[in-house]
Amino acid sequence: GVNTDVALEGDSLFVVSNGEASFFTRSGNFQLDAQGHLVASTNGFLVQGRQAVDGQLTDTVTDIRLPFGQKAAARATTEAILAGNLDAESAVGAVRETTISVFDAMGAQEDLTITFTKTSATTWDYSIGVATGTVVSGATGTLSFDGEGRLAAPVPAAPFVYTPSSGATDVSLSIDFGAAGSIGGLSQFAAPSSAVLREQDGYSMGDLERFSIDNSGTITGAFSNGVTLTLAQLALADFNNPAGLLRIGNNMYTVSANSGAPVIGFAGEGSRSTVTSGALEMSNVDLANEFTSMITAQRGFQSNARVITTSDEMLQELVSLKR
Repeated sequence: GVNTDVALEGDSLFVVSNGEASFFTRSGNFQLDAQGHLVASTNGFLVQGRQAVDGQLTDTVTDIRLPFGQKAAARATTEAILAGNLDAESAVGAVRETTISVFDAMGAQEDLTITFTKTSATTWDYSIGVATGTVVSGATGTLSFDGEGRLAAPVPAAPFVYTPSSGATDVSLSIDFGAAGSIGGLSQFAAPSSAVLREQDGYSMGDLERFSIDNSGTITGAFSNGVTLTLAQLALADFNNPAGLLRIGNNMYTVSANSGAPVIGFAGEGSRSTVTSGALEMSNVDLANEFTSMITAQRGFQSNARVITTSDEMLQELVSLKR
């Protein structure tokens, strides 16, 4: 379905505004206008909710606007986790290398080369170099393994620090080789060396590419750098007597003395209703408009039928004249 279409499960209504007053609707056929506002497709009323700042939802209900063109700020790597194996059958003095990519605070990628040198049957020294930056500290250390191929002792926790060539601030990151007694990180078995980067937590700057709406009405943006951030959340209104609302057309309602004042909340927070994305309630069809369209179609069909009948009679007359 269309990702701006939403349906409600429960008795709540969506909240929309024309800039002067709020209205309420069960019809969730929304769309984006030229400014990125989420609006009702029937009349352009602005859908209400709360916006997020840096991925955190605020408490103020306002017009929902999806910030296409927004950037997700870059993040410097603070942790890099390695996994794999260092070959136990390698001779003392053997050298193995692996290259991992990390990011500085400006989003510039830096390649780190980690060189492992076997110094005894159960130990490997490592050294870390940078492709374009300058090493500050934490570039060397020793990995010790037990007789079962597991890391025998915790690796020193001192972070590796380098100065990026991009001009960004120094990057300080923890390189996790694994926990003592575990084979979840690096191990030493009689198998080919395969030390690789399993994961790291940095990323470059990203552009907002697409969005989705979940069952809490939360709108999440996906950025080109793989980051996802909360953008907004749809507001929902509950009434003591929904049947007392006054209908004003286009599936819109306004409050009355019988309906009571709206209680504004959010799915899972102040409202028991949930949201289904990519779906619409079929009961929201405007019967007056549909009957008008049906009558227009019927009259068009009747007119076309008369044209066909007249044409057939003319052809019959022509055939008779020829005879």
